[in-house]
Amino acid sequence: MKLNLIAMGFVALAGWAFSGVTHAASSSKKTLIVPEVTYRQSYLTVRKDSSFWHENYKNYADHLYLSLKLVKTFEYVNEVVLEPAVRSPKNNPGGDSEVVIDQGYMDSYLGRFRITAGKKAEFSGSGFFVNPSDLLNEDRGLFDTMYNREGKTFSRIGWNYELYNFSVGYIPRANGAAQEGKLWVQAGGEVADIDTKLQYTYNKQSLSTVGLSASRFFGDRFETHVDSRWQQQQRSHSEQESRIIFNCDALQTSGINDDKFDSENDKLVCLVPQVKDEDYSMFTVLGFRFVLTPKRTIIAEAIQNQGGLGPDEVQMYGRFVRKRRESGGGNPDQPNRIEGKQYWFLAYQDEDSIQDTTLALSGLQNQEDGSFFINAETKYAINPLASASVIYSGFVGKQDTEFGDHPFEGATFLTFQGRF
Repeated sequence: MKLNLIAMGFVALAGWAFSGVTHAASSSKKTLIVPEVTYRQSYLTVRKDSSFWHENYKNYADHLYLSLKLVKTFEYVNEVVLEPAVRSPKNNPGGDSEVVIDQGYMDSYLGRFRITAGKKAEFSGSGFFVNPSDLLNEDRGLFDTMYNREGKTFSRIGWNYELYNFSVGYIPRANGAAQEGKLWVQAGGEVADIDTKLQYTYNKQSLSTVGLSASRFFGDRFETHVDSRWQQQQRSHSEQESRIIFNCDALQTSGINDDKFDSENDKLVCLVPQVKDEDYSMFTVLGFRFVLTPKRTIIAEAIQNQGGLGPDEVQMYGRFVRKRRESGGGNPDQPNRIEGKQYWFLAYQDEDSIQDTTLALSGLQNQEDGSFFINAETKYAINPLASASVIYSGFVGKQDTEFGDHPFEGATFLTFQGRF
């Protein structure tokens, strides 16, 4: 019954979209309908001694993601977008399907001003693995990107002048008071052949945060880029859970019963942070891209997160997550962000060697604990409507290191995508 209601809802939405097609010629209105199906089979090597392991993790899982994107445009520049989706729960794919709105927004011009409001998927930044300057998507998933298509809620008014743009907006916090939302200012353009974007956010909890993204090509083959964020103080543990190990009061009220752990080496300890809560910090990506051919590229990046965790802090955070689970505090989410301080990232992308096929290989290493993440992908375009891909992701390292404590040693994903 539930699936029938969902299907009826999708049909009703499609009917609403088609209702404007007959008037397109006379009113300059156009309708675009993009149904998309993504089905993924996951073959997993589970690491049961991981702090982040829980009983829902099996050696196989499959995820289904159905979306129906409806776009109505007027005079080519004004649009309303609605994109409902039905998907398998990320951390419990065998559970009941979730119905979400991936996107639902209006984007319209009022004279020289552009107004955007609603829920929209919008990403920015010049980094290839992570984009610290993207202040709208600080929690964006890095290791499993299938669920990144769900947008963020915001309102914004912008103004364009030749190659430059400026905007002011507001990002509310979900289920939060108005003062917990963030003022959001953006400016961008091309300065001395450098593609530059500057962002600024402010609220009373996080104070000021500044993001800068810049990239420039030297000739046709060599590009350099910087993607950076300066924040006036550290995020609270409600936004960045790993910082709970520096909050003694939060640890004491977390519901963890530490008395049953006999070994002194296994005690949960409140640590003194290298970067205190009230201290500023920088999160920076410096990199280059070398274009071998128009469809074959090498990328290298150095990543420095001043406010990240050192090896002992990573170990203590893992200890907290494990003890919370063993004390009945619930199953942890799969790690999907980087928590350390220093990384190297290297990638190779190739769309040239095999017809209709994209090949990609990348690696990320935590420089302090030596653990690393590797990713290899082959994607084949079956036809203009369908594609199939095979991805292998590996998390390698000693126990209690960042990637050595990941709940999966390796994961092979077989993914099929189709558009109507």
